Amino acid sequence: MMHSNSRASSATKTVLIVDDHPVVRRGVRTLIESTSEFDVVGEADNGFDAIELVEQVGPDIVLMDLSMPVLGGIDTAAELRRRFPGLEVVIFTLHQGEQQLADATAAGARGYVCKSESDHLVPALQAVARGEAYFSPAVSETQTQQSGDEAWDRRPLTLRERQVVKFVAEGQSNKGIARLLKISVKTCETHRSAAMRKTGTNSASGLTLYAARNGLVEV
Repeated sequence: MMHSNSRASSATKTVLIVDDHPVVRRGVRTLIESTSEFDVVGEADNGFDAIELVEQVGPDIVLMDLSMPVLGGIDTAAELRRRFPGLEVVIFTLHQGEQQLADATAAGARGYVCKSESDHLVPALQAVARGEAYFSPAVSETQTQQSGDEAWDRRPLTLRERQVVKFVAEGQSNKGIARLLKISVKTCETHRSAAMRKTGTNSASGLTLYAARNGLVEV
């Protein structure tokens, strides 16, 4: 599903909303358009359609969920930032774990707002429109806890490790994952071992729990 409006005047910043829940999109559109600073120029319900729509309408900011069908928010953000370096990305999600935050930041998102803190959505858009970063309070608390925990020495998973963990959580074997990612079984095993070490687990069930807690799979 894709939907677009005509381009807004140059006096406003344009926003594309990407979320697979129509009710959320409607609420967000109403909130954004209650200001004179932003205009919604389109909506998409998955990352693949979002990329196509960005090419068509050229928004200034993409406001996007993390958990979506076809192509998730992290991979979509990374692809958008690669193709459109001047585009700003704000994540609007239920998830606030350190892995999601690290992945989103690495993918180029400058804003991150929890859906439970929707009153911070417009301030986040205002901040990124000025070229500044913005994290809602719950996310900032996650950052503080992570940086302040001296015992926490696990590095964020790489994109490939995250993909492997996701497939493990979905029940795929090493051979199946290797085929899906077009890598060797040995390389898959290396990524899986690295992910286990970083997440502090030694089993597939442990990786599955990690994936569920960190939004890598739908629960």
